[in-house]
Amino acid sequence: MTMDPAELERLIDRELHTLPPPRAPRSLLPRVMAAVDAAAQRPWYERTWLEWPIAWQLASALVLLGVVGAGTAVLPQVREAVLALNVVGAK
Repeated sequence: MTMDPAELERLIDRELHTLPPPRAPRSLLPRVMAAVDAAAQRPWYERTWLEWPIAWQLASALVLLGVVGAGTAVLPQVREAVLALNVVGAK
């Protein structure tokens, strides 16, 4: 006996609805709560940058800008020095 796909789908749907809902293990909630508590107790420097105190965010942003600015200022001089070494080495 063959069943058409729509009838088979209705049969499977009806059987699935008779099953009891799945239950989480009893240990799940305490483990999740412990993980959330542990994350909340971490020191600020172990958290994501957006969770740092605003003063440290500003300080780190200024340091980053300083490093990028210094690199931008020094890079052309380094490039010219390397090119000059290549010219001297080629002779």
